[in-house]
Amino acid sequence: LEPEPLTKTGAYQFLMMAMLISMRSSLGSLDFYEMVQNMLWVFGALIFATLGVLLVALPIGKRLGFSTYLSMSFAFCVFGGYPLNYQTAIDAIEAVTETEEERAYLKDAIIPKVIVGGVTAVTIVSVIIAGILSGLI
Repeated sequence: LEPEPLTKTGAYQFLMMAMLISMRSSLGSLDFYEMVQNMLWVFGALIFATLGVLLVALPIGKRLGFSTYLSMSFAFCVFGGYPLNYQTAIDAIEAVTETEEERAYLKDAIIPKVIVGGVTAVTIVSVIIAGILSGLI
């Protein structure tokens, strides 16, 4: 991907405006106590999700032959999604390598797993969470 494609096409400002308008309209009707109550649910869900991801990822990663840290990094792709996971992996690879050979090796070894793991995890977890939340509505 080209760097900053939305800025180059002129769509970045429009999309940011649309996002802010949709957020303001839904948050505008909340009072302070409702917002605090919702934030507690969000933080609780994030803590619960993090623990669940670790409990699932560590045994599966060990079974597939990945180190603990690599298993955790692949598992936490579920919180980011494709473009963020890819860019984070590239930035991490560039930060820890010194030569182009090292970069190429790590990119070949890690990037496909990050992309496939992230897309798969987001898809599966989204379906599970939607199923749980639909019962609460």
